[in-house]
Amino acid sequence: MAQLSFSSASQPCLQSCQTLHDHLPQHARDNPVRFHTAARSWASAAAAIAGLVAVLAIEPDVLHLIPTSYSVVGLLGTLVLASILGTIVVRALLAALFSGERAESMSGLRTVSAWAAYVLLGLFIISGVGINLSGFLLGSAVIGVVVGTAAQSSLSNLFAGAMLVAARPYRVGDWTYFRSALFGGTEYEGVVISVGALYTTLASDGQPLRIPNSVAMSAVVRTDDRPSRASIETRLLEGASIRDIERSVHDRLELGEGDRVLVRPAVLDNAGGGALGCRVEVQSRSRIDTDALLEALREVDRRARAAAAR
Repeated sequence: MAQLSFSSASQPCLQSCQTLHDHLPQHARDNPVRFHTAARSWASAAAAIAGLVAVLAIEPDVLHLIPTSYSVVGLLGTLVLASILGTIVVRALLAALFSGERAESMSGLRTVSAWAAYVLLGLFIISGVGINLSGFLLGSAVIGVVVGTAAQSSLSNLFAGAMLVAARPYRVGDWTYFRSALFGGTEYEGVVISVGALYTTLASDGQPLRIPNSVAMSAVVRTDDRPSRASIETRLLEGASIRDIERSVHDRLELGEGDRVLVRPAVLDNAGGGALGCRVEVQSRSRIDTDALLEALREVDRRARAAAAR
C-alpha cells in the first residue's frame, strides 16, 4: 500500500488529518462603532476645511486693520492658525479614509499619503496668504518631470494604491482571487494581509505573495469565503496516473463546482520501485472528509497493484 504522509510545508494545509476551517473576516459583519468613528472623522474634516477657508479669506482684511509694523506678526499668526486647521483636516481625512483597516497593514500607504497631503497643504496655505510661488513651482515642475519619468513604475503603483484604499475592492482579511493578462492568465489567490504603498500582499500557501498595486488595480478581482484545504503526500505507483488520483478524489469527496484537486509531482523514489512522489492538494468550499480523501488514494493504490499483478 502506498505510504501516506502529511505535509506541513504549506499553510493552511492538512496537519495530522485535521482540516483547518476559516470564516469570513470580521469586517463582513456590520460594525456601527466603526461607522460612527468614520462619520466623526469626515465631520471634523469638513469643519476644519470650512475654518481654513474662512481664515484665508479674511486674512487680507485682518492685515489691513493692524498697524504696518505688526503685519509680519499678523502674517505669522495667520500661518500658524491655518497650519493648525490644515493639520486637523489631514488627520481627519486620513482617519476617515483608512478606517476599518488594520493600522499596521496600512501604515506604509498611510505614511506616503500623509506626506503628500502635508506638502499640498503647505503650498495651499502659502499661496493663500499671498506669497508668490511661481518660481518655486516652475523649478518643481521640471524636477517633477525628471523624477516622474525615472520612477514611472513606482508612481503608478503608488497612485493605484491610493485608489485601492478609496475604492476598497478588497480589504485586509479577505480571501481574494486575482486574474490579469499581465499574469499570463494565471489566477493567484490568498488572504490579503496588507495593502501597502506599492504592493498588495497575500498569504498564499503560507508564503507572502506581493502583487504590484498597478497590476491589482487592472486585474479581475473576486472575493469569497476562505476555502477549506487539505494537502497530502503520497507515492504514485506504476500503473497509476495523476488523472486517476484527480478523478478518484473528486468522485469520493463529491466535490462541486469551484472545488479543485491539484496533484503536484515531487521526486522519483527509486528505492520504492520507481514510484513517483507527489503531493495531492484539495480545495473545497465545504468541509473536507479526510477519511474519504485517504480512501480515495488507497483506491488508486489498489487499482495500480491489481493492474501490475495481471
